[in-house]
Amino acid sequence: MSLEEADVYTRTAYGRQQSQQQSLISHIKASLVVIVIGLLLLCGGVLALLWNEGRAVQTAKSLDETLRILVELPTIEAAYEDFDDRLVYLTAPITTVQPLQDKNYNISIWAAKLKRTVEMYQWVEQESSIGSYSGDQTHTEMTYSYSQVALHCLAC
Repeated sequence: MSLEEADVYTRTAYGRQQSQQQSLISHIKASLVVIVIGLLLLCGGVLALLWNEGRAVQTAKSLDETLRILVELPTIEAAYEDFDDRLVYLTAPITTVQPLQDKNYNISIWAAKLKRTVEMYQWVEQESSIGSYSGDQTHTEMTYSYSQVALHCLAC
């Protein structure tokens, strides 16, 4: 294809280029604003870090004090007046008087807690429509798509 046969389009744009010369003082002012904002953000970050670290130290000291004054009970059978107004703990096996039951599923188990987890695998429908107009008539096309989804819920 020769140059005469081809459609050739030329776009020419005319405009006036403006040259703005900023003075040295205006550059310094713009830089100072950015520097001041940066310094304020830096100081705020340092203060937030110091406050957070202070809280962490206070929490660690509280936990250390708790461990120092914590007393283990020797037995679960009797309460001693020596341990009044003190922080105590004990360890013992958990026992239940009767088994836990789930009557819906006919389950009985010797445990401290029975938790039922229900899982459903089901189809989920998604609907979309596309409308088009031709003259005085409207045509709507409905599209349905289906996907399988696993749903989890906790029924206690």
